[in-house]
Amino acid sequence: MAPRKKNPAIKSSGTTSSKASPLPDWVKGGGPKPPPSYTKAAKQQQTQSAGNDTAISATGSSSSSSPVAAASSAGGGGGGGQGQPREMLFPPGSKTPLNMLYERVNKLPGWEKPIVEPRRHKQGYSCAVTLKKVNKKDASNPFTVTFEPKEPTLRLECQSSLEAKHWGATYALFRIFNHLSLNLALPPGPREYWVKMEAYKKTAPSHQDWMWASDPFEAAAKRDAEKAKKEQDKLAAADAASRGEVSIINAKLNGAAKPLSKAWQEAKEVRLASSLREKIEATIRRAMSIFPSASAAPLDLVEEDQDADTAAPNSTPNIDAAGLEKELTSYGFRRGHARSAISWLTSARIALSNPSSSSTTAAALVDPMLASAASLADREAALEYLMLYTPEEDLPARFKPSTTSESFVTSSKAGASGDALAVGWAVDKLSKQAGLPRKAVQAVFKRIAAAEHERNVELPRLVKEGLALEMMLRQMAGWDSPAQAEEQWTSDAILDAVLFFPTRVNDADKEEIEIKRADERMAVEAVLGDDRVVVPSEHQRLGVQDYDVTIAGPGTSVGGTEDVRLRISSHPQALYPLARDKTHAVALPAFCVVSKTLPSYLKLALTQHLLRAFQGDNRRMDWYDAIEAGDGGIVLSLVEELESMWSKMIDDPPLLSSVMQYLVGPDSAESSVEATPETSRAATPTGPSRIANKRRTGGGRALRRDAEVDAQLQRQQRQLHTSPSYSKMDETRRSLPAASAAREILGLIRSNRVVIIAGETGCGKTTQVPQFILDEAIEAGRGSECNIVVTQPRRVSAIGVASRVAVERGEKLDGKKKAVAPGSLVGYAIRGERRASRECRLLFTTTGVLLRRLGAGGDTDLKGISHVVVDEVHERNVDSDFLLLELRELLRRNSRIKVVLMSATINQETFASYFGKAPCISIPGRTFAVEDHYLEDIVQQSGFRPSGNEWRGSARGGKQIEQEIGQLRAHLQAQGVDEETCKAVESLSRSGGRISYELLGAVVRYVVERAENEELSGAADGDVGGAILVFCPGVGEIRQAIDAITTSVRGQSKVEILPLHANLSADEQRRVFQPVGAGRRKIVVSTNVAETSITIPDVSYVVDTGRVKETRFEPESGLTRLVECWASRAACKQRRGRAGRVRAGECFRLYSRYVDEKKMAAQQTPEMRRVPLESLFLEVKSMREDEDVKEYLNKALDPPSLASMDAALTNLIEAGALQSDRGYKSRLTSLGKHLAQLPLDLRLAKLLIMGTIFGCLGPMLTVASIMSCKPLFNTPFEKREEASKARASFAAAGCRSDLLADAAAFEEWQTMRAQRKTNGEIREWCESHFISQSSLRDIQTNRLDLLSHLQEMGFVAPDYSAFGVYDDERYDMNAQHAGVLRSVILAGLWPAVVRIDVPSAKFDQSSSGTVQREAEARQVKYFDRNGRVFLHPSSTLFSCKGFESSYLTTFAKSSTGAGADSKVYLRDATEVPLFALLLFGGKLKINHFAGGIGIGSNQSGGDAKDENWVRLRANARIGVLCAQLRRLLDAVLDHAIDEPQDMFAVPGCKDVLSVIGQVLQRDGLAA
Repeated sequence: MAPRKKNPAIKSSGTTSSKASPLPDWVKGGGPKPPPSYTKAAKQQQTQSAGNDTAISATGSSSSSSPVAAASSAGGGGGGGQGQPREMLFPPGSKTPLNMLYERVNKLPGWEKPIVEPRRHKQGYSCAVTLKKVNKKDASNPFTVTFEPKEPTLRLECQSSLEAKHWGATYALFRIFNHLSLNLALPPGPREYWVKMEAYKKTAPSHQDWMWASDPFEAAAKRDAEKAKKEQDKLAAADAASRGEVSIINAKLNGAAKPLSKAWQEAKEVRLASSLREKIEATIRRAMSIFPSASAAPLDLVEEDQDADTAAPNSTPNIDAAGLEKELTSYGFRRGHARSAISWLTSARIALSNPSSSSTTAAALVDPMLASAASLADREAALEYLMLYTPEEDLPARFKPSTTSESFVTSSKAGASGDALAVGWAVDKLSKQAGLPRKAVQAVFKRIAAAEHERNVELPRLVKEGLALEMMLRQMAGWDSPAQAEEQWTSDAILDAVLFFPTRVNDADKEEIEIKRADERMAVEAVLGDDRVVVPSEHQRLGVQDYDVTIAGPGTSVGGTEDVRLRISSHPQALYPLARDKTHAVALPAFCVVSKTLPSYLKLALTQHLLRAFQGDNRRMDWYDAIEAGDGGIVLSLVEELESMWSKMIDDPPLLSSVMQYLVGPDSAESSVEATPETSRAATPTGPSRIANKRRTGGGRALRRDAEVDAQLQRQQRQLHTSPSYSKMDETRRSLPAASAAREILGLIRSNRVVIIAGETGCGKTTQVPQFILDEAIEAGRGSECNIVVTQPRRVSAIGVASRVAVERGEKLDGKKKAVAPGSLVGYAIRGERRASRECRLLFTTTGVLLRRLGAGGDTDLKGISHVVVDEVHERNVDSDFLLLELRELLRRNSRIKVVLMSATINQETFASYFGKAPCISIPGRTFAVEDHYLEDIVQQSGFRPSGNEWRGSARGGKQIEQEIGQLRAHLQAQGVDEETCKAVESLSRSGGRISYELLGAVVRYVVERAENEELSGAADGDVGGAILVFCPGVGEIRQAIDAITTSVRGQSKVEILPLHANLSADEQRRVFQPVGAGRRKIVVSTNVAETSITIPDVSYVVDTGRVKETRFEPESGLTRLVECWASRAACKQRRGRAGRVRAGECFRLYSRYVDEKKMAAQQTPEMRRVPLESLFLEVKSMREDEDVKEYLNKALDPPSLASMDAALTNLIEAGALQSDRGYKSRLTSLGKHLAQLPLDLRLAKLLIMGTIFGCLGPMLTVASIMSCKPLFNTPFEKREEASKARASFAAAGCRSDLLADAAAFEEWQTMRAQRKTNGEIREWCESHFISQSSLRDIQTNRLDLLSHLQEMGFVAPDYSAFGVYDDERYDMNAQHAGVLRSVILAGLWPAVVRIDVPSAKFDQSSSGTVQREAEARQVKYFDRNGRVFLHPSSTLFSCKGFESSYLTTFAKSSTGAGADSKVYLRDATEVPLFALLLFGGKLKINHFAGGIGIGSNQSGGDAKDENWVRLRANARIGVLCAQLRRLLDAVLDHAIDEPQDMFAVPGCKDVLSVIGQVLQRDGLAA
């Protein structure tokens, strides 16, 4: 302990050193030293003191109303002199709050000792406790917080300073240690105060949570930071508003209104260059005058944030004008604009409510861009009007784009010469300060430069700049117009006067001009005051003598919310004020209205108003006289006029067109912004009408008896029967089993409207029954009333059967080079080809062609047809079932038509009951015995053993496979098959049904050898039959089979191998029916087209793979695909029957008896019950536009499920193919009418249609083909990283799309083939890039097939080539624009959209400043409508760290795992441009108050999770323009239904497609 100080003065004051113990009271007070506490004297003194305290208390002098004052304590140290009683606050032994605070704080690192300061107020004492903590960064400035109970229920009113200290310490303890139960250690009084504070904490609002933080310094720092951020946001919002910009500040639009959701805050912003926007608006107006129907069509646009009670459209003229005006002005629109919108809406509603009044309609509904808006709700209609016709810079902040959308690449002035640089600055000044259009100012400077060159005069820079303003003023006032009679007022006059100013104006006049201008400025300053006359900064003014006169402005002496200033400008050669008789041009002061708050067009409007007071209808004679005299004094008059009218004009602005009328020349009129229209402008446009619809309508011509025709047909019949060649053919026909049943068949047909014929294979029903009907009619003299259509399921069948029947009737259909002979009675019609004469009476056609005839509008009731024969009706594909449904309905409408159903394996009872118990007849077959050989027989007889190399590494395994192999072995052993054969069959069966081409080649070789041996031995007749027919599931498999067969029989036998499938030309298909050269054996490798109808006459051997490609729905991709699977037993029976036509045959089945019994279905499932129904819906709607599709399809032979129909309806509405207003009764859209003509999956069809009209057909043919085929890239598990890199190598920079990367790989392969690279080089390239050669070939085949569909419907010209580079000027003009390609992919795949969630930006500190940290690819997350999804590692986008857009579209999804562990992976992803979503996505929903556009479901009652799934930040004008472009695109598609090729040439169509293409190329940015 430090020694006490001895100085008497220090002792008397009680002052001690910081280290000394406190002095006792008797020392400081100078009294006697008290006796020690343990003595008797001390005890007596204590007793006496207690008595005194009691007496004092009894007098009430120390009584207190405060509850805390009543507490007693052993810990209080009193002050006061000798004889005063000591203050007792707490019981003896209590731990005081003050000591507890000191102790607790002392234990916290870096905290200093609390400073406890009592504070006196009117009601007593309070206390403030100050805490400090060491600041390591600045030791002289510690962190500080102060606690003082100011809450109403916790405020202190203590009776003494000591009491206040303890209660203040209790408050401080609670603020820091409220998580501890310190109240248990507190004495009475503070303990109750603690409980009181706990109660307060429980009821305290959440914004006071910072008060209870255990680290008050950190909490205070956070609060200060939040306050600073709020202040910063407030300043930023004010700054943004002052600049007319919009941004998200503190989760609010410009920091105002209600907070935005996280989705709106993170939404990407859509930018649209003003030049491009102007072009869109001009295109819309032009196109809608060509397509009036588009202007009246409803807009695909709604307001997301409109009230429920105003959501319904109001078609009556009654509008709450006052309420609507108040609402619109509350959004920030000028009152004049709001009134203009209301006036337009009123007149439009009147026109709509009086449709019969054509004059009213014509007057009120002129502007096509607003044609459909009048039918919207009041607020929505008015806002659309304001979005279109309010100048963008004058839109309220929440409705305008947040940033400029112009191109980021602008011409730089850095390299310009000094004069050019000065001119550029002057242009900037005039356009920014005065609001003059930049192009108009540049044009004036060009005129000045041309005049200088012509007159050999060079003006000083200041003179040129001032002259440019003077010329612009005259041009803006309209004094340059041809109607202007006085030349002295024109801009040419002032140009000429200024050019010759030095020579035409004498020195005296020059001096007088300067004096008058100086005097006038002094007068203005004297009248208005110096504070209102301001000299603008150097970078704002044109000349050194320029000055501003303040008319209004915040913070000025005149006040006002708007900044309005009149700038007076002059230059050394300015004429004002010079008398008119001294100069050729009128000398006016150069002036303009400038402002920081007003939009450019309002500044120009005010300036224009002042100009028109000098000359014209609004001329003020006092101004005119002053100008004539040249006395000056005009400036004060200008100020006075501007003061009187500026507020009125700003509140009720003029039309933009009137302001810009003379500033925008005729050459740029089309691209200029349209002004707010007259109130008479509304909806239905005037102008040229739409090109006439050329669609055929009306019914077909009914059959009528024609004696002349009957006689002609009978003559032809007699000539046929008497021809030399007919007898042999007649003999052949009579030998067929059908001939013996002819009379019975004809009798049934005569007496019944529907007849069912079940004929075994080879009975001749297909070729003979139609001829029986025709021959009978001709013989009876009723040939003119007989017109037969025979449908076949495939084109090959239709051509083949027609050719055979033509031969039997002495006619020829072979060869396209020769026209069909006149008078020929037999013909065929397939998609894209018709070979039939005008006199044709027996037409073979595909099912689809007849369906299109039923729905084309030419002969919907088939009045020109007498008999419809439906062959192979058992196949039950969608078209055949639909045709049966149509025919059943047709029988009710057409009482004369007859229907004949035929098949080899028909379920008679099913079809008979469907057609009202129609009679059936069976015809036995005329076939020879056919011997069957199954796989186990073939292996045993031929000795074939698999090499094991064919499926090395890809043979299936697993528990299920082993179980199947076990069952197969048991089945084989039950047949007595030897062990070696069992092993071979098991090995072949592990492929899971895949074709073994090694086995196929060996079997064909075995069959050839077997046939040769039988023919040599005489067991078989070599002159009859002997051909081999091989069945494969598809074109690709045919190619591989031919390769295998060629390799297997090479050098051993003379064979001719021919393919047969639907993609071959008619001439190529006919080759299979013709005999081959002597000594050669025909081998036909065919799809299932040779299964029915077609009969290759010399086939004796059938090799059946047992496989077929069926149309099935694939859930992973959502596509309808051709999937390879086992054929049905009925189909295999048909294949078997091909072998026994001319002699005993054999059927070699490349599958086991176990597969035949256990794996194959007895009959094929009707296609209508196993595939998506979108194409069927489109076909039904194209034929019956108002039909309830669900009710109609429920009448089918096997109706589809309700779930399938609901899914089809949803998909069609989402794809934009079907309207959404009437459910199953909804009509097709224009797009839907095109899709109905393409027999493709909905998404592929839409992709091709959009690719065609937007000039990227070549790439989209490739993309659609890639979607239809198996994966292009092989990805071995052990080399998956290498494979992913190989695929990524084809991705173009910045074009994030898996599908386009695959298309680039295909294009490179095509280029290699065009360069005639060797097969070895191509194979090496494929292997190095992990590309499947078979997939490449399939893609090429698919491209040809898809292109043929487009060419057949007339959508693509026949001369377009599917090979080579994409260089067609019409169809591939955008093939190199990645933005267009990705947009078209989105159009095809919508609504398969995935949202990208990129992590918030993080920054690192570097030597050059703060640098944004690049996000890692694994931090990027993806979400679809059902939750989180993941990009597949094979995707080229898998490693992407950032995206320009916020959305992807995906073609396929796959899932792994089950339950909570499952993950959904995205395949074939493409980043989506923002404008693609706006133009090709779902319904647009404008949210004015979020400053954005939501894109949701197209359905009127869509799922909640689909609503606004896509959110984009964009002003409402962009939404309106995109909705208008959508309507015009529909109009273009509607026009293309009749004239597909016209859409690329007709002005309206061409313009719309061109402007949409430009928008998509750079996603809305200028080029």
